[in-house]
Amino acid sequence: MKSWKIGAVAGLIAGAISGIIPFFTYQIYSAVGILEPKIYTIMFLVRQATIHIGINALWGVIFGIIFALIFDKLPGKGISKGLWIGLIYFIFSIVRPTLFPIAYGMVIWGFAFILGVSLEKFVYGILFVTLYKERA
Repeated sequence: MKSWKIGAVAGLIAGAISGIIPFFTYQIYSAVGILEPKIYTIMFLVRQATIHIGINALWGVIFGIIFALIFDKLPGKGISKGLWIGLIYFIFSIVRPTLFPIAYGMVIWGFAFILGVSLEKFVYGILFVTLYKERA
């Protein structure tokens, strides 16, 4: 079993970096017409970036410790192990925030959210494995 401390640091870094993904997915959704484009102030964008990066870093530490404890039991090697980590993280983080919009008829928004979160969590998984393998 590898160190949970290394998992916490790898999770923190991977979480913070993957916190940037929502800004890219929103731009893509606006470009293809899924979401209506909006103009935001710089302060709003800075606040949103801080919130996304901060929350992802916090959850990244928590999941990083969990993944460090089960790392050797996960199937695959390298990037495929990172994709498993991303899938597990995705499943834990997607259920509640997606059910409400879909239940209230905002199906396109719900599926756009699923796509964005899946990209974010798979990036986390790949970054986590890369950072964790180098230090463990």
